[in-house]
Amino acid sequence: MNEPGPSAVTMPAQASYDWLQRRIVFAAVTFALALLAVQAFQAWNGYRTARTKAERRATNLVYILSAHMQEAVAALDASLVQIGAASARLGGPSGDAGDWSAVLTGAIAGLPNTGSLSVTDSQGVIRHSTVANVLGQSRQDLYLFQTLRRQANAGMVADRPFKGVTGEMLIPLGRRLEGPADTFQGIAVATMRLPQLREFYHSIDVGPGGLIRILHPDGQVLFREPSSQDPIGEPALDDPVYRAFRAGKADGLLDEESGPNGRPLITAFHALPSPGLLLAVSLDRKATSAEWRNNLAVDGGLLAAELLVLAIATATILQLLRARHTATLRLASRERQLLLAESIAHMGAVTFDVATATVRPSPQIAAIFGWPEPVEEIPLPAFLAAVHEADRQPLSQAIARCAEGGGPYRQEFRIARPDGSVRIIWSEGFQDKGTRASAAGVVAICQDVTDRRMAERQLAQALKMEGVGQLTGGVAHDFNNLLTVIIGNLDMLAEWPGADARARETAEIALKAADRGADLVRSLLAFSRKQPLQPRVVNLNEIVLETDHLLRRTLGEQVELETSPEQKIWLTMVDPAQLQAALINLAVNARDAMTQGGKLTIETGNVVLDEHYARLNADARPGPYVLLAVSDTGSGIPAAILDRVFEPFFTTKETGKGTGLGLSMVYGFIKQSNGHIKIYSEVGHGTTVKLYLPRSETTALVEAPATAAELDQTGNETVLVVEDDAMVRDFVVQQLRQLGYRTRLAGNGREALAALDDGAGIDLLLTDVILPGALTGKQVADTAQRRRPDLKVLFMSGYTENAIVHHGRLDPGVLLLSKPFRASDLAQMVRRAIAGNQPSDA
Repeated sequence: MNEPGPSAVTMPAQASYDWLQRRIVFAAVTFALALLAVQAFQAWNGYRTARTKAERRATNLVYILSAHMQEAVAALDASLVQIGAASARLGGPSGDAGDWSAVLTGAIAGLPNTGSLSVTDSQGVIRHSTVANVLGQSRQDLYLFQTLRRQANAGMVADRPFKGVTGEMLIPLGRRLEGPADTFQGIAVATMRLPQLREFYHSIDVGPGGLIRILHPDGQVLFREPSSQDPIGEPALDDPVYRAFRAGKADGLLDEESGPNGRPLITAFHALPSPGLLLAVSLDRKATSAEWRNNLAVDGGLLAAELLVLAIATATILQLLRARHTATLRLASRERQLLLAESIAHMGAVTFDVATATVRPSPQIAAIFGWPEPVEEIPLPAFLAAVHEADRQPLSQAIARCAEGGGPYRQEFRIARPDGSVRIIWSEGFQDKGTRASAAGVVAICQDVTDRRMAERQLAQALKMEGVGQLTGGVAHDFNNLLTVIIGNLDMLAEWPGADARARETAEIALKAADRGADLVRSLLAFSRKQPLQPRVVNLNEIVLETDHLLRRTLGEQVELETSPEQKIWLTMVDPAQLQAALINLAVNARDAMTQGGKLTIETGNVVLDEHYARLNADARPGPYVLLAVSDTGSGIPAAILDRVFEPFFTTKETGKGTGLGLSMVYGFIKQSNGHIKIYSEVGHGTTVKLYLPRSETTALVEAPATAAELDQTGNETVLVVEDDAMVRDFVVQQLRQLGYRTRLAGNGREALAALDDGAGIDLLLTDVILPGALTGKQVADTAQRRRPDLKVLFMSGYTENAIVHHGRLDPGVLLLSKPFRASDLAQMVRRAIAGNQPSDA
């Protein structure tokens, strides 16, 4: 039964490798076992063949010996039969001695291997013999006599060998002599010489360790060759051949683990019923299997060599397989790394076969082009069909030029995905020269750079806005210094005792213009994120509710206002006054966009910006935010100018109907509050502006700080005024002296510290934040307070810097007089600083 193999498609590489490795090992082990089985079968078959051959040889030899023995005793038996016939004629053993002597002498003359012929009477006494000196001796106790007397039909019977008169070994063989009515009259005995048998047996090759045995039926050894000593007469009752004979077997084969010579034997035996002898031929088992063992050793050596070669071949195959598997894993790992890199970089590879007009894309191309699944090959026209119509022909021409050897191409093009989205693709291709069997083509990479291009545009816009913010901040600082002097002097002119009504009216008109200029400067400061904020933990829904009534009056009856607050809104830390101003700005812009009326929707909510959104919006940080969204149903903003709406002085309104600072002020405020702003607009459908304010980790609302109590605005303390602008410095000094204060002047930080060190009593340090030279106003104040801990400090500035503002908020304990300011603002803040009334840290 064939085992189904694993599918390379469905099985992992490691599982496939393990399966193949197991199969190789299994095949090698199976082959080795097959070799062992064949060798075992051949060895067993060889052993059986050698044994069968030995058994057949032993059987043949024993029958040869049996035939020889029968031939040897046949003449004796014939003589004994004739002697039996002569006994009946001569009157039995008791007949005439002369007649018996003639009969015996004539019979022995024809038997050269016979030692003697004798006749006994029924009592076992020898009556006649060819050997005279045995006459009268009794043979009554002999086995031969006893057997023939008992058995009338015993035939010829053999007895134990004995030594004759001449010293040679003789085997007695006898027959029964019968009288009338088969009566027992005695026996006729012939002795056969053993040396003649031994000479014949020596000619029989039984091999090394082989034996020839003749056993008597009564359990004695008659003959054994070879033998180190004369074994005749030894008991053979435990001999396996004798036991088999006694068990009723006349012939057969035996396995003797330890024969008479102490060696394992294969024995064939045969019983001769007449004269009653057991003949056995034994071959040494080890000698008969010597050739088999030699062949087995040779075959075993060959088998060991074959198994060694098989083991080495298997190990080599496994090593090569392991090396290939390692290389495959390394290649797969690199492919995974490549796919991961392609996935992270939104990059894929394609091969353009220009000759067949086909494209072979990598799997990541499917993700880039928005296909439902990867494809192995698609027609080139189908691939180009996804390319934007305006970019299709340039890309096709670039691929064709590259394939013809025109050098690498670099092309950026747009594609339209099946879901309708448009992506920007950067492609770079190189000529693939192909082979003899294939034409040249182009290998190219395609990278989705949509997010990168968007981020680049956003970064460029952010850098542009940052540059504009820096510029506007510097301009605002200088304007604030000028406005401080203008407003201060106009204030003095308006309140001058000698001025008439027309002069005061003129001063008031000029003050209104100066105030409008100050408002513009504040808007510029908001955009450039230089305005000081007073943030606190607030509930956004409460601010929207507080602004709702004001908005309804501002928007008019043509605009429907709808608010949709989140019920469980998170808290946020923001300057509520600035947020309210931003909301009003957005609402007014929305109203102006709905010339025929419409609907304004204000929504709040909790949102979490993820990493993906942050990557698409460079100025956004991932995390939880509180959302304020303002949507209108107005005319919308064209996409071409949507990126410019936050620029200062840029406006979509008609000339004279807007300053272009409303959205820029909102933008700067949100950025200064560590938030994010996003605008969505579609011409003819309306605009949505979303403000994202960071969620506050504080869960308790913070109340607005209480207004400080009104203080006396005059005094007689000494104030050190540090200001690099001479006009501002002169104006401040003039106002302070009118209020009764004594003044000291300094144009930079070094002069201020020198004035503090001259020993004069100074109660208040009034310093600009931005000073020429190495020391800022904050550094001057810190140094002065280390030297004189009781010294009071009041800062003034046209815009804030990180010296006293961090995260858009004044540092704790800092008092700031923002330029431009009026004389009354100066008087109040100086008095408050000297009195030690600090601002709230909320």
